[in-house]
Amino acid sequence: MRGKNLRQIEQAVAGRKRGDRPSDPPDPELIATPIRFDVRPATLALLRQAQQVLEAERGERFDDDGLIAALCNAVLGGEETGRAKHQIQTTICESCKQGWQDGAGAKLPLDAADMARAECDAQRIGSDREPGHAVQDVPPRVVRFVHRRDGGHCRVPGCRSSRYLEIHHIVPREVGGNHEPDNLVLLCDGHHRAVHEGTLALSGSATKLETHVGRDRVDTDARLALTTLGFRPSEAGDAIAEARRSLAVSAPLDEVVREALRQLAWPRSNDHGAARAPARLEGRSGFGRDNARSNDHV
Repeated sequence: MRGKNLRQIEQAVAGRKRGDRPSDPPDPELIATPIRFDVRPATLALLRQAQQVLEAERGERFDDDGLIAALCNAVLGGEETGRAKHQIQTTICESCKQGWQDGAGAKLPLDAADMARAECDAQRIGSDREPGHAVQDVPPRVVRFVHRRDGGHCRVPGCRSSRYLEIHHIVPREVGGNHEPDNLVLLCDGHHRAVHEGTLALSGSATKLETHVGRDRVDTDARLALTTLGFRPSEAGDAIAEARRSLAVSAPLDEVVREALRQLAWPRSNDHGAARAPARLEGRSGFGRDNARSNDHV
């Protein structure tokens, strides 16, 4: 790092964890850039009012990142024309699959969720080494049809957002999903990101759409339940991974926990056939004993 100023050093280590090599690609999920604005009280009042309107549409509170993204989309979104929403250039490395997005002359790394969002409705223009013919994944006529069919608003129940809408594939393209209208729905940018982050899941079809808590969120809660029962984190993780082999992607939390407990062979039975909690739970109060009784029939 000799000869570099503080700003250059910050850029060099951003997105990297302890032990990473300088040549390792940065992890966008590790990068959080603080920004600061000095505004007049009247402008602050406008911001608070805009936030209130946007949150009422979305039906949930924004974090800082969500608020800034919504405000930017209000400027960049424009009217629906059937063209792919993502007109900002995104570059993806063919070898490491890392993606970058152009932003006013700077290339900024994308995380997996944002790359997946762009892949849902992209216009491909070739590589950054040579031009190519622009090809839109979802035909404009299909995009216009989906907007009319979904009433120009996000399909997640409770969300009233009619702005910053994006096309999403219910069955992902990498597992055989197609561009037919029945596999496409409109989602606002926040819920689209939640789907690709794994905290929200969709199944069924556009005409019979079902929403669920995302698999990643369910697995996190299941791991917490098992460790609270006294199992080691490694045991809980292995049991959940094994349980997932026989469960639907949309399996709710209680099914995941039950199947994971089956994998852990708990609660075990004594010689008389009565369920008995493992020794590490005996004598505990609250969660452990109550759940040992509730899972007698697992």
